[in-house]
Amino acid sequence: MAHAEPHVELNVEEVMPHVHKLFAHYDHDGDGKIDMVQYLAVNQRIATLLGATWDDTMKEGLEEDFRAADKEGTSLINFDGLCADTIDDFKSMGISTDKAVELLSLVIQGLEYQDVGGDEAGHSEVQKS
Repeated sequence: MAHAEPHVELNVEEVMPHVHKLFAHYDHDGDGKIDMVQYLAVNQRIATLLGATWDDTMKEGLEEDFRAADKEGTSLINFDGLCADTIDDFKSMGISTDKAVELLSLVIQGLEYQDVGGDEAGHSEVQKS
């Protein structure tokens, strides 16, 4: 008889503040909504940070994810849409709260690093004094 994987609980309340910080990177214009261009641009940066190769298959999968998160059919998703999509991804992968928070924190740090002069792969072009 095969063993079932243990059920991993994901505490959404602990993860949500980190998703909110991530949302700010998507919502660069601060209007509270993300369009497809914003969504793909940040996901391409995240893929690079994680060492993934950006290709048409990844882009198409993310476009599908975006459309699924766009419950109202407005071609825009808000924080709740991004949060639900992110939480569903973590749950489907069996990621624990601690791992989800760790992953989100690392991604956010990488994006912030890029924002202040680090390149897409995380190499700094800014010299420390």
